[in-house]
Amino acid sequence: MRPVLFAIALLSIFGFSGAASAACTTVEHVSATKAEHVLKAEECLWTSDTRYVLFMHKDGTLDLTDKRFPGHPVLWEANIEQPQPGSTAVLQNDGNFVVKDPTGKELWRAPSKTSGEKTDYFLALGKKGKLELYKGVTLQDPNHMLVWASEDNQASDRNGECQCHITNSDGSPGKASGEDFSVCGLMVCRSTCAAKKDYFGDALIGTYKHGSGKCKAF
Repeated sequence: MRPVLFAIALLSIFGFSGAASAACTTVEHVSATKAEHVLKAEECLWTSDTRYVLFMHKDGTLDLTDKRFPGHPVLWEANIEQPQPGSTAVLQNDGNFVVKDPTGKELWRAPSKTSGEKTDYFLALGKKGKLELYKGVTLQDPNHMLVWASEDNQASDRNGECQCHITNSDGSPGKASGEDFSVCGLMVCRSTCAAKKDYFGDALIGTYKHGSGKCKAF
């Protein structure tokens, strides 16, 4: 009986792992012959070490979180005025990255610098927790070109909690500095922490966990 139970346990573990791997990838491409790539609800893009995760939520929000820290602070969120359940994130071969509601209506568009030419583009997550859109095939492509990065369009109207951190040498958040505090949006969190200094006079970096309600910007 024990061998049977052990086998079932193994199957459940590997089955779950396979499902998780199928839902998340490290890079996504489109080309002249592949018109789009769609991230449906509960699907994601992540770094190879699974630290940073771009996730399409069932409620229609699209955000990038840091899984290394408790609470999984939000590093970026698409600025969708009214998220709609069942929405999808779509990378198009004209260089646009958009979020569409279930009817196909566009709710958000990344301000990418493209000509509209239908060619090769790919999405990837950088080591410092930024979502990056490139023209080209891979980062090894000598002609690849960055056309948009996530810090260019932050959601700023959601309430949440901010925590300041000492900045690691690679630009990532390190040891927490001070208590967390309520704040209106990721950009306010980052600017508030950047104005503070550590013992050596270096700017702090903020991590943010958003709430569900909206608030007035300061």
